[in-house]
Amino acid sequence: MSQGIAWDPGFQRGGFLLHGVTGALLGDMRCSQDDRCPQRIQPIILGRQVHGSRIVVVDGNKARLSRLPVPETDGFLTASRSVALGVCVAECAPVFLAVPRKGWVGILHAGWRGLAAGIVKKACRSLKRRMGTTNLKDLKVSIGPHIGPCCYEVQWGVAQFFKRSAALKADRSSWVLNLGKEIAIQLEECGINPASISEANFCTVHDPGFFSHRRDGDRRRMLAYIVRK
Repeated sequence: MSQGIAWDPGFQRGGFLLHGVTGALLGDMRCSQDDRCPQRIQPIILGRQVHGSRIVVVDGNKARLSRLPVPETDGFLTASRSVALGVCVAECAPVFLAVPRKGWVGILHAGWRGLAAGIVKKACRSLKRRMGTTNLKDLKVSIGPHIGPCCYEVQWGVAQFFKRSAALKADRSSWVLNLGKEIAIQLEECGINPASISEANFCTVHDPGFFSHRRDGDRRRMLAYIVRK
């Protein structure tokens, strides 16, 4: 992390895009359109997140229409240059998408509800349709900071949706959910090469550099953003 922003150098390599996740140092970023946003990504397109699977494709004209959060939206895709896309996160994972050869970038807000609703697979289908292709061999994915399996205890009502990425604890009192593993599984089912998927080595509950509802009991959020140069 540098100057309060975490990013994946490998994902950003090549100069095609900028991306990152603001840390606690920069303050609460819930649906922020104000001066707290890093200057290089103002203005930014954000959604009124509902832990769902709706994804909006943003073109240059749509980006200029409104500075208000897009209703009931948890993901964005764009092929337009200099259009910043963002989601607000704490425990949930920001998922960054890039297809440099085709000129597309995207971002998803992926918690257990969104993953159960299919937001990752929906994004992959949308990219295929928009790019006119049957495969996503050139898609690169970076999974940003999120709650780790070290801290993510859930009950069967949640674990039942993730039988490959949730493990029953030794005392059989609850399950431990691995969000990053589940995201990777769903991406691989869409044909993404595992070598093209990277994951941040942070747990937002353990690391005081990030906000965490489970740890702090409040609603402060980080801003995850991506913009095609």
